[in-house]
Amino acid sequence: MILPEEEILQACRIFASKYEVDICLNGLREEMLHARSIHKANFGEKSLNPLQLLNSISQFKLDEIFFTMCTALRIFCTLPVTVASAERSFSKLKLIKNVLRSTMTQQRLSDLATLSIESETARKMGFQNVIKDFAMRKARKAVFETLN
Repeated sequence: MILPEEEILQACRIFASKYEVDICLNGLREEMLHARSIHKANFGEKSLNPLQLLNSISQFKLDEIFFTMCTALRIFCTLPVTVASAERSFSKLKLIKNVLRSTMTQQRLSDLATLSIESETARKMGFQNVIKDFAMRKARKAVFETLN
C-alpha cells in the first residue's frame, strides 16, 4: 500500500515530535519521500514491514543515504508492543515480597525476582556447578576440599 505524500508528511511530523532528540523532521521527510520512489524501483508494489525495510536498506548498503530513516526504523522496531513483561515482573514481585520477606535487602529481592521470572532457565541449570561456585567463594579452604 502506497501512502499519499500528505499522510507520509503527517506521520513524519508526529514521529519526529516524539523523538526530536534522535530524529530531524526535515531529514526524515526527505528520506521517506525519496525512499518511496526507490522502494518502487527495487520492490515493485510489494509491501515490507519495518524490519524487512530496515534489513533491505542494510542489504543494499543504503544506510548512509537513509541515515535518519534507519534511525527511525530502529526506534520503531525496538519499541515494546505491550507491557506484559513489566506486568509479569510486578506479579512475580508480589508473590516474592510478602509480609514474611519484607525485611530482605533490595539486592536479594531483585535476585529472587530474577530467579522467579527466569525459573525455566534456572531449572535447566546444573545445580552442582552453582553449589561448587558458591562454596568456593564463601566457604573456607578446608571445607571446599571436602566437596571435591
